[in-house]
Amino acid sequence: MKKWINYLLYVTMLVSSQAYAYDPYQVFRQGRIDLNLETNFFKSQANFNANGEKKNLSDDNYFQNFDFTPSVRYEFFDGIGFMTGLNLAASESSDPFVIRKNSTANRVDLGMDYLFWNSDRHEAFFRFMYSHALEKTAFTTDSVSNSDGANEIKPEMIVRFNLDSLYSYLQAGLNYRSEGLSMLATYAAGIEARFTEIGIGASLIGRATIKDDDKTSVSTMRDAVNNRVNAGSKKYFAVNPNSTDIELNVNFSANENLLFKVFGGYTLLGSNSAVGYNAGITLNFNFGILSPKPSSHRKNKKNENDHLNTVSRDVTPSDFKEDTNDGVNQDYFKPVKPIKKEYINQVEGNSENLRNATTPDDELEEIQIQKKLINPEYKVKLKKKTKLKKRK
Repeated sequence: MKKWINYLLYVTMLVSSQAYAYDPYQVFRQGRIDLNLETNFFKSQANFNANGEKKNLSDDNYFQNFDFTPSVRYEFFDGIGFMTGLNLAASESSDPFVIRKNSTANRVDLGMDYLFWNSDRHEAFFRFMYSHALEKTAFTTDSVSNSDGANEIKPEMIVRFNLDSLYSYLQAGLNYRSEGLSMLATYAAGIEARFTEIGIGASLIGRATIKDDDKTSVSTMRDAVNNRVNAGSKKYFAVNPNSTDIELNVNFSANENLLFKVFGGYTLLGSNSAVGYNAGITLNFNFGILSPKPSSHRKNKKNENDHLNTVSRDVTPSDFKEDTNDGVNQDYFKPVKPIKKEYINQVEGNSENLRNATTPDDELEEIQIQKKLINPEYKVKLKKKTKLKKRK
């Protein structure tokens, strides 16, 4: 496994070339399609008890879990995305008597998100997710757990900030769980320094019980299941869990269509929950029709370069119309149009013929025209054309 991780890192660094790491995974562009593939490995050999004290599992017991979560997001409407995915899990528990293994597809996810605020410095969006459990956890089960075995409804709001090369986010939400499990408040906060192709960040991710489990007064019922099949670990199916994890991540941008993320974390504190470490990889592919810029109904802050964008339109003939409002009488520049065509005489021949074609009457006519242009009171009298005498 380590060999493949090192190989992927090496290949990603070789093909990285442009500054696409500045885009987060969830980018709001109408017509964009995101395929997200995430793997996560978790291992625990201890629990936090009800008082928040860390206690190792007895007899070197351990619980470990491997998750694979593929998902697809499509932004059908501008600022509104829809997503679906599923979770495949493989768990293993070990105690002095038996090693249990279980691999299942345990849930299907459906959700949507809505971007309701966007500017150059921050954006805020609402996300709603529903997870349908494909298997329930029975109190008589003899299989190691792959999940809590409950349907989940998770509304949450995320705010992201862009401060030059530093990016941060805040997240708050709820997690309602069926099967009598406690309802949780979820929260997260993180910061990331982003360079041309690489981003390095850290996050705190937590959950806290805000509505008690139906089995709070008889918590031994859930503990009995964990002791029997999960080697005593409280990773799943625990009564009123609380926990806060720290996670570190490194992002690599191969190109505008591929983002590669490596992350790892550890449980800092909690109660009625497992203590462990996790590590994972995320691949994000995006394709489809990308909008060149956010739509106007989401652009709440005026772009500082709007004065430069005014030239980005089609040029029309009116753009080159001469400005005649300059105080000069434009009648001086209007040509005189004869009333009858018979006054027009076309002189053919070479330049010598043209010079000799001028008559005293023609000169008089020219003077009268010039007087007309200078003083509108003069009337122009046009003389009928005369035949030119052919020179011998």
